[in-house]
Amino acid sequence: MKPRKMLKKDWIGVRVKAVKPVSNGYGTVKAGTYGVVTSTHQGKFYVTFDLCSHCGFQLRVSGVSEGSLELVKGEATPLV
Repeated sequence: MKPRKMLKKDWIGVRVKAVKPVSNGYGTVKAGTYGVVTSTHQGKFYVTFDLCSHCGFQLRVSGVSEGSLELVKGEATPLV
């Protein structure tokens, strides 16, 4: 049986990795940073990225496109 394509709502609560830099007015996360999709709006994602190991800052970014993220399989979601 062929798996169906993931809908945007299926991404909520899923662990992801940024494949390119993602930013908002407060900061930028580098490619390779992990996070969790917290919600969707108008085809874009709200992502809460993991705490920075250096400063402890946690960035929440809205309007992230699907092309900027990669699904991470086999990892638990610590934020949800």
